[in-house]
Amino acid sequence: MNKYIVIINGLGGVGKSEFISQCKRYCKEANIPALVFELSVVDGVKEAARSIGWNGQKSEKDRQFLSDLKKALAKWNNIPLQYLYQEVEDAFTKAEINQKENAVVFINSRELPDIKEIEKKYSNKDTKIYRIFVEKDDIINNEAKDIIDDIEEFSHHCNYKISNNGTIFQLFIAASVLIDDLLEINNEKLL
Repeated sequence: MNKYIVIINGLGGVGKSEFISQCKRYCKEANIPALVFELSVVDGVKEAARSIGWNGQKSEKDRQFLSDLKKALAKWNNIPLQYLYQEVEDAFTKAEINQKENAVVFINSRELPDIKEIEKKYSNKDTKIYRIFVEKDDIINNEAKDIIDDIEEFSHHCNYKISNNGTIFQLFIAASVLIDDLLEINNEKLL
């Protein structure tokens, strides 16, 4: 089985999850033998937060709580990345059980130290690693300065840039081009 990790980055609200949804849609509609997964460095943090009463909202107070909890869990025992690594392995296993030729795991991550650690973890394995940056012109920037710096740095060192300034169909086309490129598919039937 071919394994792909795609680290996806961009400001909040640019359409990262929608782009991943379009990748899933393309694989299904074009009968591509791949399972596509969407994970995040903060999945374990959110699970821990829910267990102590967080209701899933994202007010400024909630965002600060999640940020503080992530820092505490990372400092304590690197829990956010340990949780993510288990999710990645579970995704690869699910793809194998479903007898898929390809597992494409998108990982939402904004902080460069996390991104570099993920890349280091999987660089010596039989996994191909890519970076994707999603951008959209009309997004208001409410991110913290250190996150903005990491996002800006990431945008200059990515394999693909996806512009989400058009229609959903244009995003679907961008998703199909990416999947075909990653999996090295010459899919002329869509042209």
